[in-house]
Amino acid sequence: MKKSPYILLILFLTALFPVAVSCNGGKIDVEEVETFSDVSVNVQLKGVVSSFVPYYDTDLSMLGSVQVVSYLYNAEGQRVDQSSTKVSDFSASTDFRFTLGSKAGSCTLVTLAYCTDATVSGVSPAYSVTGADYLSTLTVTQNSEYANYSSWGAIGYDVRKISSTSGAVSINLKPAASMVYLFWQDIHAHDNSFNSEDIYGDYSATAWDYWGSNTYTWTITLEKGSAQNEVIVKNLCPYLVQLGYTDSMGVNIFSGTYDAAAGTLTIPRGQSTGLSYDGKAICLEGGTSDGDYIIYEDVVLTVLDGILVTNNMFGTCIPGGDSGWWDLFWPGVVFCKETGWAVVDEYYIVYHNNDVMTFSESGPAFTTSLGQVNNRGCSIQPSDFPEYRNIYDMVFLFPGSFSIFSRTIWSDDSLTDSPKVEASVSADKQYVFTMDCSNHTISARQGTLTKAGSADFFVRPSHVCLPSIRHTDAPFTLEPIDR
Repeated sequence: MKKSPYILLILFLTALFPVAVSCNGGKIDVEEVETFSDVSVNVQLKGVVSSFVPYYDTDLSMLGSVQVVSYLYNAEGQRVDQSSTKVSDFSASTDFRFTLGSKAGSCTLVTLAYCTDATVSGVSPAYSVTGADYLSTLTVTQNSEYANYSSWGAIGYDVRKISSTSGAVSINLKPAASMVYLFWQDIHAHDNSFNSEDIYGDYSATAWDYWGSNTYTWTITLEKGSAQNEVIVKNLCPYLVQLGYTDSMGVNIFSGTYDAAAGTLTIPRGQSTGLSYDGKAICLEGGTSDGDYIIYEDVVLTVLDGILVTNNMFGTCIPGGDSGWWDLFWPGVVFCKETGWAVVDEYYIVYHNNDVMTFSESGPAFTTSLGQVNNRGCSIQPSDFPEYRNIYDMVFLFPGSFSIFSRTIWSDDSLTDSPKVEASVSADKQYVFTMDCSNHTISARQGTLTKAGSADFFVRPSHVCLPSIRHTDAPFTLEPIDR
């Protein structure tokens, strides 16, 4: 018996395509059956940090493991599968396998790699991933940009299309954040070095007199003299001040010499107060008591951080006379500098950076969650590094253009902010943000932090230290970041 040509045609089509055959009123319906194929994905991580040049090799060491995760989204942007694993570091590679149906069409695969499971106490996760159910809501938020002198803040990504016909897919992850060195230059530029420019100003003291019968609170003024290292001291004698005899009357004014190397201010004895009693000049005298008499000496004060301390006795009298002392004080009277004097508490490098990463089929986008007056920043305290002049820190920042500025916080809570500078950061490049502490300026450049003549030219703060953030009413506020 001969076969029908219709049957032969159906057999031929069935050999070529998986079909389902049914009869409907003498008609034949042919329905394509979905097939499934495995797509193997190999993920290489080395590209996440390979373009960065550390100052010290250990600046890119590991503080934990690396979380690698791939999210698979269908054409409607809904997550249909995901795979994840942990590897030892960013030099590793890993493999995933996804099964895709022939009807699924083109899918979007998003792969991320970032550090997790810190081995050092106190290090918080640098990133959090939320909204992974849909491509449109997948969000990576930077919790902390601090690198902790390691790869902790590094993050890699890849976005691509795959389908059931993709076969083997090789992915080389790209960096999603740039490594930025924060560099503080000349951090002791404003230390109180006690030269003649530092000691000028008003100083206040409260002291009992030699006899313990009167207490005085008064203010003296130090001004620059006409001769080299000369300092004019006004209103040093409080009894005269109490009587109204001050520098405004042209009295109670003395000349001294400042020795910056020794840290002393010496006021020669016997200088006239500008007043007299019974026709005899009332003079300033320093001295040492031998029990019965005061042995005359120059008045010597030690100059400290905004403080003057008398080394010996001082007061006013008629030298060689028997009229006694108008005022006299034991050594150790402390004069504290008033408003207008301060040392540096902290130097900040502040940035208004992008800290949110979102995704679409075409790739990532970066935005900031920071409000107009909120910033992130890192600070150092010069007092923590008395032996070093230059300090650096490390952060990883998402790409984009944003403003940076420097802030100096003084011991009297006053602020010195630099003008804002625009910085443009690309994820595959490296940058240095430099604060010149001597003039409170900030700059940004692409490049590396290079070694100078000695290994200790640059010093990094200790691991995992949260810089204290002083809260102020300044136009810019800083957002505390755990690290």
